Amino acid sequence: MDDSEEVIRAIHMTDPEIPLDLVLHTPGGLMLAATQIAHAVLKRKGKVTVFVPHYAMSGGTLIALAANEIVMSEHAVLGPVDPQLGQQPAASILKVLHQKPIAEIDDQTLILADQAGKAVAQMEQEVGELLADKYPCREGP
Repeated sequence: MDDSEEVIRAIHMTDPEIPLDLVLHTPGGLMLAATQIAHAVLKRKGKVTVFVPHYAMSGGTLIALAANEIVMSEHAVLGPVDPQLGQQPAASILKVLHQKPIAEIDDQTLILADQAGKAVAQMEQEVGELLADKYPCREGP
């Protein structure tokens, strides 16, 4: 969170008309921090270019999606925007609900799965908001 506060402060302190370049090399981190940075990037008037020299996973990908342009080295990768609960991917926790009968799942896992579902839904919404102006939905054929 301290890093996100510094990044957001730097974004706000930079003249909004000046293009901004961000270098992302991250395994991800807290989705709250990544979401806050992504929204700060999205709201900038000036062009924001994200450079990914090696990898930007999860929260890093979320930030990259908010930029006007993503520049990646030949072998660089973006990872899935996959929220984690503790050390476990939310999608994997949800998978338990589909693989076991509900009577065989302990209460703690059910509670964790509920939280995982909410985390995945929130990230789907965030990604949708970040991409809405770039890839508007078309209605009809």
